[in-house]
Amino acid sequence: MYFKASLDLASKIITWSLTGFILVYSFLLKDINPLILLPILIILPILIFTYLYQPLGYEITIDYIEIHRRVNKFYIPRNEIESVMVLHHNELGRTWRTMGNGGLFGYTGYYNSSKFGNMRWFLSRRDNAVLIRMKNEKKYLISPDDAKGFVEAQQQDYFG
Repeated sequence: MYFKASLDLASKIITWSLTGFILVYSFLLKDINPLILLPILIILPILIFTYLYQPLGYEITIDYIEIHRRVNKFYIPRNEIESVMVLHHNELGRTWRTMGNGGLFGYTGYYNSSKFGNMRWFLSRRDNAVLIRMKNEKKYLISPDDAKGFVEAQQQDYFG
C-alpha cells in the first residue's frame, strides 16, 4: 500500500524562497567574481541534495516500510517494529536538529525530542506524523498524508 507525502506550507515557503533567491541572485550577477559566486556554490548543492532525498511517499509491503525518495529508498524492516502510532507535532516536546534539514523539501535527518530522545525524520510535513519505534530502540518519524490509514495498514498482516 502506498501513502503519498505532501509538503506543508512552511516547507513550501522555505523551498520556494531559497530557490527564488538563487534564481534572482544568479540573474543579477554582473561579474564572475568567485567571491560573489560563493552563496550559489554553497546553496546550490544543498538544494540539489535535499531535492533528491525528499520523502515522496511511504509504501507498506509484506516485509518493509519503504520510504520513497528520488534516489536511494530507505527500508524499515516490519518484523523489527515494536510499535507504530500517530503523533501530533506538539506531542514531541522540544525538538532540535542534531544533523539534518529543517524545511527545505521537507524535514529530514537526525533530530532529538525532549519526550522521545534521538530519532530519524523522513517528514514532508510536521503534522500527520507517525512514530515508528523499533525493537532495537531506534525511532523514525514519517508523515504520510493519511497518517491514521497508514497506522491501520501497518497493523494488518497481509497486503493483497
